[in-house]
Amino acid sequence: MVDLRAWQIRRQDPDESYRSDRDRRVQFAVEALRSDRDIGTETRNAIADLLEEKKPKGRPAKPPSKWYEVGILVEEDEKKLPEIADELGVGERTAERGWNYFKKVREAQQRANLKNGWMDPAADDTDK
Repeated sequence: MVDLRAWQIRRQDPDESYRSDRDRRVQFAVEALRSDRDIGTETRNAIADLLEEKKPKGRPAKPPSKWYEVGILVEEDEKKLPEIADELGVGERTAERGWNYFKKVREAQQRANLKNGWMDPAADDTDK
């Protein structure tokens, strides 16, 4: 039987990353699989868990309230976040989080457009 204590490798160095810990576990699993020893059910299950893709738990985070409205007001009307928060009836922190979320969505949209070879009409200055 394979010594299962090797599966309980703990990080001695607090600066050591999870990645290197996982790499050591994978290396141990490969050695156990390549050897002619009987590895047992527990070890086989541990190796399967190691190789199996982990599914994210829970649902994705909810976007901030009225993030689109906040983004449009900041971009088009060039208003300040405290004014927008009062106008929309949300807190300043919510308006700030909404603006940050809007910027991330806009950047992702632009990256996708560039990747697909599409041009962003807002960035097109040829008409001016």
